[in-house]
Amino acid sequence: MQGLTLRVKYPGAQIKQGVLDGTLGTQAVLFLENLLGSIFNSTRIVETPSHPGDMTVYYRLYLSLVVLCIIMHCANGKELRRSLNARNGRRPRHRGEQIQKSDTFDSTKVRALDISYPLTLFTLGYATDWRSSAVYDPALEAKSTEGEYKEQSLAQDQEDVWLYENWFYGMKEGVIMESGALNGITFSTSYMFESFGNWTALHVEADTENYKFLRGNREAAINIHAALCTEPKLLHYVSSGMEAVRGFLEFMDQSFIKQWHNNIASGKVDVNSLPATQCVPLKLLLKELHVKTIDIWVLDTEGAEESVLKGTDFTEVRINAVAMECDEHDIAKNKRKTDILEENNFECQLVMRNCMCKHNLFVPHKAPVLSKLKEFKNWGDYANPAE
Repeated sequence: MQGLTLRVKYPGAQIKQGVLDGTLGTQAVLFLENLLGSIFNSTRIVETPSHPGDMTVYYRLYLSLVVLCIIMHCANGKELRRSLNARNGRRPRHRGEQIQKSDTFDSTKVRALDISYPLTLFTLGYATDWRSSAVYDPALEAKSTEGEYKEQSLAQDQEDVWLYENWFYGMKEGVIMESGALNGITFSTSYMFESFGNWTALHVEADTENYKFLRGNREAAINIHAALCTEPKLLHYVSSGMEAVRGFLEFMDQSFIKQWHNNIASGKVDVNSLPATQCVPLKLLLKELHVKTIDIWVLDTEGAEESVLKGTDFTEVRINAVAMECDEHDIAKNKRKTDILEENNFECQLVMRNCMCKHNLFVPHKAPVLSKLKEFKNWGDYANPAE
């Protein structure tokens, strides 16, 4: 079943209204985790699949799925019908109300949040919870002494190795969230933890093209096509021009748009024709996923880190460590970002060009010997490590 995913799409109207709180999508996911896990792990099915009595299991599955469909229709039918009405340019009419035509169309009401779950989660049964925090394993520490984990390091500045050796040495089955996951391979900090320590990777990627590759490259992860903002809104991605000048239109200065994307500034290209991505606050996303603990949060959103931090409710989720890109060209901005974390009981330090922040209540597990990480001669020089 590796590579198959259950994709849950949340209606955009729910996102806009900020009601992603234990709604239909997660209820269905939790239901299927328990249902499919208990059925496929049943010893009766495995040992005596031809026994007539086992058919009752399949009948239960059939009836359970019917019940699930009924629950889905009743619980979210109104919202789905509202979303479909919006998609067709209509809004629900109340009794006695006259239909009024409108020339405006709110596209944010028909957008959806796309979350791709690996189907392997649904064969483990309800006894295994991917949301649980990392635990120390002596066997994994013994395996780590040979340095095998470093062979699986893909992070840009070996942030994965630094985090593992300084704070999470010998710890397995944790949760690592990567905001700005790209294609899941290039500069991935989560890859080593997932492949070596059996961690669950939670990826948030806003770029449509990157997300397509992300789902294929990281089939065992939970991949989310979205952007993170302080408030729910719709973003439009500009893919024209050089790669360095591409990005979300809403985050670009007007002078930058005029210089590099004059076809948009001049009105030759309609903004609504650009690929759109839903942007949500992290606190709403984690609430919907029922995530209460994150061991490592890798925050690299190309300059939007401060906005993302402001949209995070640190009282609702326990985050043990944050690895955040810090730009040497904007020291004041770095301080504003670390101030937000330090106000929420984190202690930060600068490692290369990254701010590594640890929660004061988290007790780290450090390697007895630390690796000498690669250093770079110039900012952005990835090819020529210093001697």
